[in-house]
Amino acid sequence: PTGVFRSLLGELIHRIERYESQSREFAEQRGRLEARAHLLKNQVRRLAQTLDQVAQPVLVLDPGNTVVYRNGPAADLLKSVSGGEQSDTPNAWTALTGVKTLVESVRSRSAAADRRTAELELKSGNVSMTYRVDAAMLYDDDGRPAGVAVVMTDIREQVQETAKQAQFVSSVSHELKTLMASIRAYTELMLDDDVDDPDERHELLSFIDEQVDRLTRLVNNLLNFSRVESGVIKVQREDTDVNRIAKS
Repeated sequence: PTGVFRSLLGELIHRIERYESQSREFAEQRGRLEARAHLLKNQVRRLAQTLDQVAQPVLVLDPGNTVVYRNGPAADLLKSVSGGEQSDTPNAWTALTGVKTLVESVRSRSAAADRRTAELELKSGNVSMTYRVDAAMLYDDDGRPAGVAVVMTDIREQVQETAKQAQFVSSVSHELKTLMASIRAYTELMLDDDVDDPDERHELLSFIDEQVDRLTRLVNNLLNFSRVESGVIKVQREDTDVNRIAKS
């Protein structure tokens, strides 16, 4: 019996030592995992803080189209568009007209193009906002779709500037066409010999000369605008008499 107990006791001690060894290994693994989790947590926090400093609204959607992250500007935009009603819910982003359609387009065409861009107009009360929206697929370590990232850039100023430039070009083109039409009309009269009187011919030539001067001034003004925009000409601001300018 003594030998049997000694054998059992030896087996028990061996198992205890093995369990202690496994316990130490598990504790070490747990320590490594906790350290890794702490490191990842800090990285995620820094990433979130960094994205909060980005001016563009940023949204991250999971495969079920639920918002799993939104930075500060995105939260402000959702609150503005929804009027503050349920703007913090996971599906509040669907109030962004057109964004949902863009996200669905990215998901359905991810095999061909996993990134899509569109210009969308959003309304907040009576205010219209234009955004360039970039939506891109996200993937896990195995290459499987893990969600969609949405980045929105406010391009209202660009749109307004483009509209102003288009209006400016239209106005200048109209002015040029008017001057050229006048010059052509009087030139054709001269070429067709429809004016025999020397005084009338002189009057027409004077008019043509005047229109050419106006055309030259207009072209010079355009060149000056170009030089100002490029910095070749420095604008010198000074007080002036508005009445004098108006009379001129």
